[in-house]
Amino acid sequence: MKKESSLGQVSSGSLLIFTQYGELIRIYCPLQAICIKSVHIYTPGDRVTITHIFEDPRFRLIYQIEGLSFKHHNFEILIPNRNHHES
Repeated sequence: MKKESSLGQVSSGSLLIFTQYGELIRIYCPLQAICIKSVHIYTPGDRVTITHIFEDPRFRLIYQIEGLSFKHHNFEILIPNRNHHES
């Protein structure tokens, strides 16, 4: 399910991100993340799996983790390693 939104293209199974090299890539759920702010049962440093991504009615990015919804700013996504060749 894809829709246009204030954040660009949002899909319940993926997210568009910029890499440290400035490349725009799409990463797909499930995504691994680390909790960076205490929220619900999670404390900083806890590793979680994001199963879905969506926007709430106020266009805030929400991650679904273990069937519960959390605002994105409580977690940092672990970006999968990609081979990058410097020119």
